[in-house]
Amino acid sequence: VQYGGRITDDLDRELFVTYAARWLCDDIFKPSFAFNAYQSDYNYRIPDGLDIAVYRTAIDTIPAVDSPMIFGLHPNADLTYRLKEASEMLTTILEMQPKESGAGVGKSVDEIVKTQAHDLLSKMPADFVEEEYRAQIMRLRGPPRLEERGFGAPLNVFLFQELQRLQTIIAIVRSNLTSLAMAIDGTVVMTTDLLEDLNCVFDGRVPKRWTHDASGAEISWLLPSIGGWFTGLVERHGQLNTWLENGRKEMKSYNIAYFTNAQGFLTGVRQEVTRQH
Repeated sequence: VQYGGRITDDLDRELFVTYAARWLCDDIFKPSFAFNAYQSDYNYRIPDGLDIAVYRTAIDTIPAVDSPMIFGLHPNADLTYRLKEASEMLTTILEMQPKESGAGVGKSVDEIVKTQAHDLLSKMPADFVEEEYRAQIMRLRGPPRLEERGFGAPLNVFLFQELQRLQTIIAIVRSNLTSLAMAIDGTVVMTTDLLEDLNCVFDGRVPKRWTHDASGAEISWLLPSIGGWFTGLVERHGQLNTWLENGRKEMKSYNIAYFTNAQGFLTGVRQEVTRQH
């Protein structure tokens, strides 16, 4: 029996013992036994007999693609796997495209990426300075019929947190695009991370450091194209800036999809409504 990994702690041992007790027993040799405990077009059984031809025939009938249910997984696991596989395949195809143009044919990759980097930098929204927006939030009114102001109102606290998160993303994008343009000019060293970002910008993909931190945790929204992602950045900035500058009187509606923590917004609304009543 080959176990897919090493037994290093009590949980590993408990998992292995559970599988062994379920599958390594005398019941598996009974004619009525099947490894799949669910209804299926194919039943996974141990072939009856000792002739090698019987086993070869049984192996030939095994489905080419196993259902995730045989491994104890939900059928959606197969959908997730196929989406990930297709995404990786398309990414590989894009990365295999030639990056260099022929002699006298158009701009080079570096020139194209540098132009795009400067274009995106020119469209970057302004930074949110914490000292300034903290002071502005302190002056914002709370919900109607309540005297709460500033950080005493739940939605004002939520606005402050959203501004902090979006400013972090803005700072990352601005710094990354600036470093990329400088690396192309030779002002700074073209590291492997910057080279990966260069290829992403050239292919129209969103650089990974814009959407994930160093630990791999997601820090922003995910979109397939850099154009759509950057448009989302500008529109998110616009919504928060309008809220910050004009207060709730100008916010007739909120695009919840533009919040990094939509659940926090709903929680803030619920808290304010509860206080009003």
